[in-house]
Amino acid sequence: MNKTEFDSKQEEYPEYETASEAEAFNSFNPEELRLKFQEINEQKQSKESIKQRRKLILRGLMLIILGLVIVLLIMWAGNVAETNKAEQETALTAASLAAKLQNADSFMSADRPEDALRLYTEIQQTDPSYKDIGKKIQSAKQAMAVTDLYEQGVQSFKDGKNDQALEILAGIEKLHPNYKDTAQMIQKIEQEKQIASLVKEIDNLYSRKDWEGVIRNYEAILAIDPFIEIPDLKNVLFISYRNLILAFAERSDLTMKEIEVSERYYRNALALFPQSKEYVKEREELQKIAVERLANKYYLNAINLLESSNYSVKGLRESIRILTKANNIGSNSPAIKAEVEKAQLFLDSYDGLLQLKWDDAIKGLETLRRKEDGYAGGRVKYFLYEAYIARGDVLFAYADFEGAFLDYQEAEKFALGDEKNVLRMFQIETRIAVTFGKLERTKESAEFYHYAFEQLEYKKHLTTPEEQDLLNTLIQADLAYKKGDDFEAIRLYQIAMPQEEKLYGQIKISAKQGDTLANIAFENGTTIEKLRIANQIGENLVLGKDQELLVPLIAPDGQ
Repeated sequence: MNKTEFDSKQEEYPEYETASEAEAFNSFNPEELRLKFQEINEQKQSKESIKQRRKLILRGLMLIILGLVIVLLIMWAGNVAETNKAEQETALTAASLAAKLQNADSFMSADRPEDALRLYTEIQQTDPSYKDIGKKIQSAKQAMAVTDLYEQGVQSFKDGKNDQALEILAGIEKLHPNYKDTAQMIQKIEQEKQIASLVKEIDNLYSRKDWEGVIRNYEAILAIDPFIEIPDLKNVLFISYRNLILAFAERSDLTMKEIEVSERYYRNALALFPQSKEYVKEREELQKIAVERLANKYYLNAINLLESSNYSVKGLRESIRILTKANNIGSNSPAIKAEVEKAQLFLDSYDGLLQLKWDDAIKGLETLRRKEDGYAGGRVKYFLYEAYIARGDVLFAYADFEGAFLDYQEAEKFALGDEKNVLRMFQIETRIAVTFGKLERTKESAEFYHYAFEQLEYKKHLTTPEEQDLLNTLIQADLAYKKGDDFEAIRLYQIAMPQEEKLYGQIKISAKQGDTLANIAFENGTTIEKLRIANQIGENLVLGKDQELLVPLIAPDGQ
């Protein structure tokens, strides 16, 4: 059967799938065909039935599996819920225990061990192994016991049973170091015992008239308690202070330290009865002793210190400090008051000199000189000499030759009165000579140059071959001056001036930090200018360290 025939047969009998089936159908009779068709249908139905059964079986299996999965999910969800519930309960319990523990610890810190013990016990009942709950319960019980002991100790102390209180508090210190103010109470009780012992000793010393011992023990009490008041001791202390001050005042060999101790005794004695009418007479007697004797001791020591001072600013301030003490005690003494004023004026003026404040120095020193011409062993006049020269040099540098000349004249007055210091006279006479030259007063210039070198007796000092040229120059200058040839004399003197150091020698001294060039120059017969040049020192007049200094001096005859 070809394809065309098959297609036609298939259109006629569409139930047949192949051409052979269609041919077979045509070859069978109708009965056979029916049977055959029935068989085929039965086979198809059987196949369909098998497919349906398979589908049902598969669907059943899937339902079973799905059911199992659902059951398992339900079981898992139940377990998770149970676990979460258990964990939540555990977390809630832990949080509750932690909160209780924190509250209990806070009660312990606040000294409320009873409340702390209650919470610790609740924690232990919930979880016997919770952290260190056993130790904390023990600590709370111990704290309760310590609290009871502390209250007993405090009560014993209030009742004046110091020994019993001390024993209880010492026991508390062993059980619970740093408990409340136990340490302070122990210290206070021990101090009171010490004070009681010292008071008893004061009574014994007073009966033996050991005034110094009385005060020594009283000061020991004050060292323990600076604010203590012992009314029963006031009379004993006042009499002891008074007798000690009298003993000091009668001595002529008091040291500065002993004088200051006496002053302290005096002030302490007055402080015992500041407003007491009962002790008016005693206070007046004590004040009279202080003014007449103690203040005078201060005064004499200050004057001695002022006169023997190295005249460092530090030393002078100490002198004034002592004078001020004398004035504070003997406030009615005009002599002491005047001495304090002079000393302060001297210090201020001296400080002006050291600070290169020449106007201030000159004003103060001139005022002081009018009060006492020879004050400070003649230093006032010498310091005026240096201040006038220094201010004159400033004016000269600014070409104010008239002003410089006036200051040099003032300095000359003080140099003329200082016969021991020829070098100072030479210094000021040569400065005046130079200034006269600037003012075109030639005759006066030559005269001052001549006088300056003549007073040095230069011929006695210029004796070596190396000094022959200078000697010849000065001899020729003197001859020119005597002939009236002032210009030639000035020229020759000016040639000699740079070699002036050949006319004097040098000594070496030890100086200390704080010493001043002004005082060193005064004490050694030289000048500030010469000290600076010889030691290459700048403008600072106060030495910043200990050092050796070269001091230029006019050489003795024959050198």
